[in-house]
Amino acid sequence: MKNIIASILVLGLLYSCGKPENADDSQVKLVGAALIGSTYKKWEPNKKLIITFADGTPEQKSEVARYSVEWTKYANIDFAFYPTANDIPGNATPDILITFKGQGNTSAIGTDSQLIIKEGNPSMSLSAMTVHPTIIRYVILHEFGHALGLQHEHQHPERNFTIDPQTATETCQKYLNMDSESCNLNVIKTFPSTGDVYLSKYDPFSIMHYSLHKDLITAKTEIVNANSLSLLDKIEIASMYPGRMRKNKIIELHKQQQVELEHTKSYKNCTLVEKIEEKTRLNEAGKPVVQKIRSYAIHAIAGADEFASAASFEDKEAVVFIMKTNEYCNYNASELQAFRAKINEERMQKRQHGNCIIPLNEDATPVKHSCAETGAPFHIVKLSNPKELAVQSCYYSFADAEDAQRKLSYCNLTQNELGKNDETKMKCVVKNSTKIKKGPCKPAAPWFIDQGNKGKKADNRCYTDQKSAINEMINLKQCRN
Repeated sequence: MKNIIASILVLGLLYSCGKPENADDSQVKLVGAALIGSTYKKWEPNKKLIITFADGTPEQKSEVARYSVEWTKYANIDFAFYPTANDIPGNATPDILITFKGQGNTSAIGTDSQLIIKEGNPSMSLSAMTVHPTIIRYVILHEFGHALGLQHEHQHPERNFTIDPQTATETCQKYLNMDSESCNLNVIKTFPSTGDVYLSKYDPFSIMHYSLHKDLITAKTEIVNANSLSLLDKIEIASMYPGRMRKNKIIELHKQQQVELEHTKSYKNCTLVEKIEEKTRLNEAGKPVVQKIRSYAIHAIAGADEFASAASFEDKEAVVFIMKTNEYCNYNASELQAFRAKINEERMQKRQHGNCIIPLNEDATPVKHSCAETGAPFHIVKLSNPKELAVQSCYYSFADAEDAQRKLSYCNLTQNELGKNDETKMKCVVKNSTKIKKGPCKPAAPWFIDQGNKGKKADNRCYTDQKSAINEMINLKQCRN
């Protein structure tokens, strides 16, 4: 179930592309595309597109500029970014207007963006990007593919799979808040191969291809999209906007890149962690076959506990790109030292939660425990008894242990619940004198620790509140079994 939900969440990020709002089908035609399209909506080659933002933080705007320009390496077109429309020089008007507050991830197709902007609306929305940089990069490249005139590659009429319309529609409606018309427009339908429509070979590795859960595919086999431009993406966008790079040069550079990727194992402070799993995928003939699939994640060379990416991806190029642009991976020696001092301080502040604590040494390293033998050195103990585990689990990183600690039921028990929880393991109970006959304490401080549940005080003290009594009971030797 978790894997199904995760795939649906990814689909939620990817589905919401295509036709701009407030535009009917007569306005939005198939457009100049690398893989699917016509010549009607492409920009003039060698044009500098003026791109600005309706809102967003400086960091968001910087990410858009950093990732989107990948297209301009191959297409003879340039992007000129301006923080706001007021920053655009002269009397020029924007060609693309981006918002981070729209409905999902959407983009007008090619020159249709100018029509949308004239109507007073942004032509691109990037409001549903996740925090993971690999997905952010994918979303930006995908939407800018639309902005350059590309259509969805999974809607290619020669795709090697079929979609179950009923299942797809139900999935769109149930999980994506997408009506049947939108689902059909962006997921189910294929584009015709007649008239002004231009089609190249179907490319399952295109950046314009959705990830599709196996339940949507008749063959019941998932399709996992790439997070980078494919070779065919590069070749066809260069053909659509000629004059910057020829096909043979693109192929040569692509081959060089693949060799470099094959030999890339680490970068500065970071290393790649590779995992190989057997998964069922479609072959070129559209038949399900079991394949060995590699996925990659980023870890600190010093250890995953110091830094590790939150997810792994099959697209090594995307992961390497993120690794080489990641702040931690690029820290110099002094920055790395400051980073370690900061995370150590944060660990010491976050190590305790409720009734639990993660044992740490003064330098914030994990206290030695049998967990260390498993390669997962962090563990969680009861605050009341540091020698007693709160849960029989070991954790590879402090972050994992801290997350587990916040979710553990024992760690989150109230003091009253904790007292009841520990009653079966103790010789004492906490009682309120006002609730029993001849209680040993006065109403001003009614709580006491009853040894042996016989109405006899275990420590000759009375407490004003139950919490204090429970805390003291846990520490009394005569109360322990």
